[in-house]
Amino acid sequence: MCELGASNERTGTARPPTTLRTKGIYAVEDPQDIEPIAPIQPGTIVIMIDSQSGRLGMAPTREEVLRKVCIPTLRESTQRILALTNDSAADAVHYAELIVEDPGLSSAVLRLVNSALYSLRRRVVDIKDGCVLLGIRNLRSVCLSAALSEEMNAATSSSVRQCWKYSLGTGHIARCIAQHVCPESETEVSTAGLLHAVGIIAFLTTEDIRFEPWIRSAAVDRPWSEAERERFGFDHAALAEGIATRWKLSPSIRAILGGWESHATITNKETWSIAVASTLVQQHVSEFTHRPHLNADLETLRARFPETWDAIEPSIESWVEDARIAAGLAGIR
Repeated sequence: MCELGASNERTGTARPPTTLRTKGIYAVEDPQDIEPIAPIQPGTIVIMIDSQSGRLGMAPTREEVLRKVCIPTLRESTQRILALTNDSAADAVHYAELIVEDPGLSSAVLRLVNSALYSLRRRVVDIKDGCVLLGIRNLRSVCLSAALSEEMNAATSSSVRQCWKYSLGTGHIARCIAQHVCPESETEVSTAGLLHAVGIIAFLTTEDIRFEPWIRSAAVDRPWSEAERERFGFDHAALAEGIATRWKLSPSIRAILGGWESHATITNKETWSIAVASTLVQQHVSEFTHRPHLNADLETLRARFPETWDAIEPSIESWVEDARIAAGLAGIR
């Protein structure tokens, strides 16, 4: 049985979506046209109809959406911070030289350095002095956090600002977890935590796909990633991995970004750290959420590495409080 929605150009009446359905195969001009007809089940084939030519084609690939999607445009100073983060030879002097060139970044760095997060013995007023006191491992995290705070404050969409704030909190907790469970990968985990939501931000800022109103209705009682995979064939984590490739981030960071959303199949502690941090921030810190069943998510993650969870559990409350401080500082100019 086939059902075909058609236009009525002679009468000028509103036409239903141009949609052909037969045995789990949908042909549509826009994947959103499927939603009023029936939920898309796993294994559904989605075929796109070109509204001009009437030709059929498969739903767009990640690469095709990447060409269309609005890749977040980072400020020049943020791009340079990312480059330094990837450079193992970069030292405190390199960071200080970059920071002092940007007044907004300088202010954000000093605000973080002098906060309760780092508890330095004296107040820091000089960027170079602060860079030396922090040490290179703390400095990478502070600089990238400060740079992303500036990105957040520059965003015009409240959803994008909330998403950046959520990312900052996740980056802080992910770094704390990594220090305990995979210290050799602390920098990669911290960077991935701070950037893990760039796929969501890219979706939110791409007008052509009308993402936010669609996702709010399509993922009422399920993770956003599940609805995204049905519509696009991939989720925001895979999109973040693609963006990280564009930004020339390291393969290890790209792998973490691409894998953290699949909670039940995580096999390494770097990716697990991001997933746990993201869940805790959505539960306790952020107004932004993209997964509806956070308690169940934590149980799934606990089951992946039960002994590791037991080791970090006593510290979680203090990490959450620190993440609130970090997220709060991000909104202060």
